[in-house]
Amino acid sequence: MINHVLFSLREFIFMLFWLLFASLPIALVSLMISMISNENNREVFSNLLAFPLIIVSGLWWPLDQMPIFLRWIGHFSPVYVLNIGGQRLSDGENIKIICIVNLFIWFFYY
Repeated sequence: MINHVLFSLREFIFMLFWLLFASLPIALVSLMISMISNENNREVFSNLLAFPLIIVSGLWWPLDQMPIFLRWIGHFSPVYVLNIGGQRLSDGENIKIICIVNLFIWFFYY
């Protein structure tokens, strides 16, 4: 039991696998950004990528408070897929197939 949350070993392993696997597209983008030689440009690109992804993915405020076009973009961001998958697993539910497909699209896109 961690922080008064109880998971079975199977649930914990599956959640760990999901969080590591779902983080791969974000890690690949970060790896590509790290190859930029100029340090200032590297910081600009990382901020230009990270903050919009965090904002439209629903991590800072709910997607239903955003305009329709931002909701559509947010549902297809890799950060949203990672977040929703983790939430569903912690609630004891299964991950939706569309989340896994979306993750594979991002993974093979990069």
